[in-house]
Amino acid sequence: MTLAEFAYGTTLLLILLDPVDLAFCHLGLTDGVRRAIRQRIAVRACLFAFGALAVAAIASVVAFALLPVAPGIVRIGLGLVILRAALDMVSGRANAARRALEVEYSSKQDPAMMPLATPMICSPGVLAGGLLVAAGGGFAPAGLGYVLGVLAAAIGALLAMLILARLVRAAIDRAWVNAQSRFLGVVLVVLAIQAIYDGLLALGLTPV
Repeated sequence: MTLAEFAYGTTLLLILLDPVDLAFCHLGLTDGVRRAIRQRIAVRACLFAFGALAVAAIASVVAFALLPVAPGIVRIGLGLVILRAALDMVSGRANAARRALEVEYSSKQDPAMMPLATPMICSPGVLAGGLLVAAGGGFAPAGLGYVLGVLAAAIGALLAMLILARLVRAAIDRAWVNAQSRFLGVVLVVLAIQAIYDGLLALGLTPV
């Protein structure tokens, strides 16, 4: 694993997570809750999300070691899922879905597992991103350390943003958050297309 690969994987997951938007969602779900309790909810949600993503990565290593699936096909499939997530971010559908969950679960006493950890953090796009990171390690057991390191870095950065959510809300207007989410979606479209291209290249279906 090179530093560039680590940076790529972490950046991909952070774009998919959209930590600033999740910070606003976290505040909406824990409105009126004391700071210490809000922080414990954030920690539990991030630990659960990290565990779920790590299990998915480990399961993918086992599954693709047993199944006769070409790595190129895996990259194309994951790239298409990430592309769908990117288009949802660009159109604003992703933010709207999070707003709906925020309103639906705003009265829940403990939103750590549902809806914060899942589906807000562990969305299909984030799961696909985690598997794409695992694909970067060749779905090999030796690459699990790299995958877990990338997941820890991304979820750690998200946790810091959730803990500092009040400061984030004081400094940034939510309209700006929606705009930056759309911008991140555009960047994610490029990364998704690159993943699809890499898959086609691995299958020998496109010139270098």
